[in-house]
Amino acid sequence: MLEFISHPFVSLIRISQFVAAVVIFFYAALMPADNSPSAVHPFLLHLLGNALLLGSTWVALAGKHSLTKIFVICAGLSAMAELAQSLTSSRTTDPIDFVANGLGLLLTYYLCWFIEKSLPPDRPVKNPD
Repeated sequence: MLEFISHPFVSLIRISQFVAAVVIFFYAALMPADNSPSAVHPFLLHLLGNALLLGSTWVALAGKHSLTKIFVICAGLSAMAELAQSLTSSRTTDPIDFVANGLGLLLTYYLCWFIEKSLPPDRPVKNPD
């Protein structure tokens, strides 16, 4: 059913969108606080940013790595972004941000898990002989 996902061109698109997602994630995480959209609460920005990071990573790496490994990769990226904020003069690291990040990652983990379980199992490719 999903054989096209392993096509080299589709794999290139998946990896490219992952790289773009990571760049956008870090840009938003390190953007000066006064440039952040003020209409959205920071907790929600952290939650949604990490949800999109995990979702994008899962789309890019699904089939190559387990969902748990993808979760650990994203948790590491998220922690690096929070720690990098503490190195800038315009951003600060807040423990509530870590909570929002973790919640965004966990909610998306379970959404991806549910999607994986609802997909039909892989079928062996039949030999045309």
